[in-house]
Amino acid sequence: MNEHTEIILAMGSAAALIIVALAVADHINRAQTVEFYGPYYAVRSSQYPLLES
Repeated sequence: MNEHTEIILAMGSAAALIIVALAVADHINRAQTVEFYGPYYAVRSSQYPLLES
């Protein structure tokens, strides 16, 4: 594979991961608020004021 093909595949994979992450976040968001800080995320719910991972 040449470089362009690898770049396109990498971008496609990244886009797919982002779409899945947004879908999961939307699903979780129905129960509690989820805030993303780059690679780190904080979960706010009624049980835990702030849970960092």
